[in-house]
Amino acid sequence: MKSTYKLLILAITFISCSTSDDNNKIDTEESLIGTWSTIQSKLNGNTVTSQEKVKFTSNRATFYYSDNITEEGDYTKSGNTITITWDDSDPGLENYTLKINELTATELKWETVISGEGTLEESLEK
Repeated sequence: MKSTYKLLILAITFISCSTSDDNNKIDTEESLIGTWSTIQSKLNGNTVTSQEKVKFTSNRATFYYSDNITEEGDYTKSGNTITITWDDSDPGLENYTLKINELTATELKWETVISGEGTLEESLEK
């Protein structure tokens, strides 16, 4: 009986003392839904101006830029990849793919490679 009790205490201690960065990460479709404000955008490490906010509903994404310009499209999320199919775009630019680097209830970080320009990394908050 003592050995069972000791194993139980050991198991509880191990579980309660475990630390992992993954404990605070949320990676569900529902956590993406909402309006996100852009905190920072960097292209190849240099700060750039990008969209001001992004709104995700269950299947639509809307990017809001200054001067009342918006872009909209359907999106899918598979693992850590978001693919947006824009409603209106130039030929060859219909799909926009973002790799999610971090997604929590209040923070979103992603990156994408822009052909001929480099890697765009963005941080957003809800």
